[in-house]
Amino acid sequence: MTLRRYSFASWCAGCVFGLAMLVFSGCSVVEKTLDMEQRIFVRVPGKMIEDPVSLQSRGGKGWCFKHVVEAPRSEAGVPQNWYLAWKLGEPRSQLGSRIPRWKTVRSMAVEISRDVHEIFGCYPVLIEPGLVFKEEASRSPGHCLLAGATNAPGGLPKATIRSLPKKVWSSEKTEDGRVDPLWHLDDEHSQLASARAEVRRQAGAAAKSIKIGILDNGFDARHPIRPVHFIDEPAANALQALIPPGPDQNSDKGCLAAPGQTYGSHGTGAVGILAGRKVQVAPHPGVALPADGVIEIGAAPDAEVVAVRVAPEMASLSTANFAYGIDYASRVKRCDVLSISHGGSASYMWADAVNSAYDRGTAMFAATGDYFPLPLAPLYTHRLGIIVPSSTVYPAAFRRVVGVAGVTSDGKSYGRTDWRRYYLNFWKPDQIGSSFMRGSYGADHVRRSLLDAWLWREDAKTDRTQVRRKNILRANPISAFSPAIP
Repeated sequence: MTLRRYSFASWCAGCVFGLAMLVFSGCSVVEKTLDMEQRIFVRVPGKMIEDPVSLQSRGGKGWCFKHVVEAPRSEAGVPQNWYLAWKLGEPRSQLGSRIPRWKTVRSMAVEISRDVHEIFGCYPVLIEPGLVFKEEASRSPGHCLLAGATNAPGGLPKATIRSLPKKVWSSEKTEDGRVDPLWHLDDEHSQLASARAEVRRQAGAAAKSIKIGILDNGFDARHPIRPVHFIDEPAANALQALIPPGPDQNSDKGCLAAPGQTYGSHGTGAVGILAGRKVQVAPHPGVALPADGVIEIGAAPDAEVVAVRVAPEMASLSTANFAYGIDYASRVKRCDVLSISHGGSASYMWADAVNSAYDRGTAMFAATGDYFPLPLAPLYTHRLGIIVPSSTVYPAAFRRVVGVAGVTSDGKSYGRTDWRRYYLNFWKPDQIGSSFMRGSYGADHVRRSLLDAWLWREDAKTDRTQVRRKNILRANPISAFSPAIP
């Protein structure tokens, strides 16, 4: 049995990530992101047990366990699984702090191991404190709803345009200067519109057989552009799934909220880009719309989309909620693809969740993250190491996950600073985030320090630190158009 410690590097990465969010994202975001507590998790060899009644030791008077993540098999081929551990009547355990209390965990190890053996017939191979978000899945007023539930003639939902793209990002416009809302789908950019038409021609109704899990900070299921095939279940809300049951073994009573009932703004936008349905949009003087106002934003609108909420905001510091979300989408819902607009510092449980999903054949695509160059001089300050590291965050940094970075319509502004726009806009309150923010890039499995950010030149075409035998690992991940689209 091992009592696992977090690595110092992982802890430091988490602190840097949290500090960056504090400076650039606003206190309310950071408050939610850091609203965490420690709980105890155990990795146990043997067949998975999910029935909560079967996971109570000493007749319900000892430690209780709840399945969280399926881990990869051991080298001997033995199944392994992660469980949340808590003492009945003490659902928050004795580890309320964000800092791992190893002395407390050690004092409980013998008792936990005895109760694990009583239930599972074997001893745990690993016991560690793990972070979870404290926020429970309470409903909140929706702020992303663009229109009511009314439909346009023909049954299409109605939507309105609230604002135009920020000028700090480049955007495609028509000859009369109006914004083209679907520029990112055309053949000069992503070719997604043509691919969508070809899939429909070849697959027809079978296109919905593809199941995509999207992991984000919540969704607004009332939004008119939500996917047609939208799977939205309370069990997919990882913030409530890891709340230990109370004495009556029914802790979820009164707080069962599906991800689509949590009204997360980022998740609502991301799921619309992924698989948004056809809508009729009200005329807007600055936007070029078809004569009938009907547009289809989603790249894969015919696919089944599984909504999974893994955090209250867009970052995780090794939380078990994120590992649960990957396991739920891949193992429980059998998703073919995972779209992950989320990242942070990794944990042992994250690695197990990713490796198990990979072994099942789940394709995983994750955002590489963002960084913020400082406005010191018209130089590429990231090459001098004056940055929040622009290397890839986890889980995109795992080799079994494909990292995806964002670019603007000109294909470069998201990675390199347009200094003229930068200095003209960075001080404006409504554009400060966009003016500073750039998409992270760099090879997977790389975290550069301030020194090697300068030594290895992050804008190089290849990453010399990661060349493997005859293969040249490119310095940049795959890219997708992200700013200045609906």
